[in-house]
Amino acid sequence: MLYQWHRFGSPFVFLQIQDVWDQNLSPPWVQPLKMIESIVTRSAQWNGPWPMRVVQLGVWVSFVVLTAATFRYLPLVYGITACMMLLPAFLTDESYSLTRYVLMALPAFVVVGLLVDRRPSLLTVIPISLVFLAGATGLFVNGFSVP
Repeated sequence: MLYQWHRFGSPFVFLQIQDVWDQNLSPPWVQPLKMIESIVTRSAQWNGPWPMRVVQLGVWVSFVVLTAATFRYLPLVYGITACMMLLPAFLTDESYSLTRYVLMALPAFVVVGLLVDRRPSLLTVIPISLVFLAGATGLFVNGFSVP
């Protein structure tokens, strides 16, 4: 931020440039409400068709739950770290790259590992995930936007 202040005259240039993509800071409930509205009305904003919003909403809810679980299963610093890593993705009014941004929340994945270790029946999720991975990869290599 100091560099941006020196170079561009404002420490918040990184926020100002987001206007190009119509992204603004907003409370964390705005993004999921917009996703739900898009799903219910089956609208296709420039962000993509409503099925992508279903995936994005699932990711949003999953990472909220996993981050909450970090406070239960891991030391406090891990929960705080997960929250800090997710704040940029959750405090915007649009979900253009939500699925990409949440991938850095390592403590959430540690919780998934702990849950699978305690309940091996959760390993059944792996084949289902592989099907989704194959589908997303197929869409991506054919030029379609993948949430």
